[in-house]
Amino acid sequence: MKVVSRQTKHLQGTLQGDLKVGVQLNLENDKPKKLDINMTKLIHITSPIDNAKKISRKNCGKGEIHKPPVEIAWEPVVSDAEYIYEIYKGRCEPFSYGDVVARGSTKELFLDINLPVTKSNEFYIFMLTAKKNGIFVGSMETRSRNFLAFDYSFRVIQSGLYYDFLKYISTFTGAQK
Repeated sequence: MKVVSRQTKHLQGTLQGDLKVGVQLNLENDKPKKLDINMTKLIHITSPIDNAKKISRKNCGKGEIHKPPVEIAWEPVVSDAEYIYEIYKGRCEPFSYGDVVARGSTKELFLDINLPVTKSNEFYIFMLTAKKNGIFVGSMETRSRNFLAFDYSFRVIQSGLYYDFLKYISTFTGAQK
């Protein structure tokens, strides 16, 4: 079997990052062939949200809130995978992806990170992928009523009455606890 060509292109009219990937194969004889095709699996985030459920996709002072330290946990996609994470600081006005505040990898099924408190016009953007033996085997996504993303956005505020008040209000605005 011989790989004739590999093609990757952005699909017009779709979200950024939606790619169509194809591999054209040329079978050189009539004998049956066994093809092992690696499929990327969805990483199931279990804490502080459940990405199997729809979440609030509001940033800029209206989305998910957590107090430091933030623990993000997930289920394994395959045994002995390496999980690669990135956390960016986003800004609301003007909207932008800011600097990387944390980047690394772990074999653990959680990340416990002490992030600075966000300002009123800031939020964090968390991204997670998985690799095994140098091959990508997993990625995360979140979804809301009208949106699909490959990240999780949240704010960090100090614990206390203000935190308790915002968590209480979030139960009425659709954000998860």
